[in-house]
Amino acid sequence: MDTYPDLKICVDIATAFGCPFEGRPQDGELTEFTEQVHKMGIKEVCLCDTIGAADPWQVRNEIRKISGLELKLMVHIHDTRRMGLACTLAAVEEGVGSIQPTLGGLGGCPFAPGASGNTATEDLVYMFHRMGYDTGIDFDKLLELSKYQKSVIQGSYSGHHVMIQDQKKRAEKGGGQTCTAR
Repeated sequence: MDTYPDLKICVDIATAFGCPFEGRPQDGELTEFTEQVHKMGIKEVCLCDTIGAADPWQVRNEIRKISGLELKLMVHIHDTRRMGLACTLAAVEEGVGSIQPTLGGLGGCPFAPGASGNTATEDLVYMFHRMGYDTGIDFDKLLELSKYQKSVIQGSYSGHHVMIQDQKKRAEKGGGQTCTAR
């Protein structure tokens, strides 16, 4: 082979919003690091909230600081403190066009104490559809896939829609509460 295909390298910046060992990054630290990555010729960066420590204000603020760089930005947000939807929405509203959720919110990080599951794909798709975004994703098929995954892969799931489906099944079998319209 005489030529090689062009490769696009994406640098994931782990613990971009908080580290289990060092805490929250100092002001400007993420910006400086991202600028160094950009100077090396990297054009894609994923800001990772590895332990789910971010809040929407912090996400917006950090993205604004690096928005002047010619980068394709994406985010990977964990849902440890149930802030995954809000933080991802903040990133999208700041112009981030790619997100990295997981089906059912499956995941965590074995190297980061306290990190729970990721933000669930189906929770994000549901939210974005309700807000009028066109994701191009069939929510019902996505939910079925997520339920299937949960049935065959054990793990830590943080997705709310899969939990709702589990609760409905228990209620249908007489094992849970039901709501009656009055």
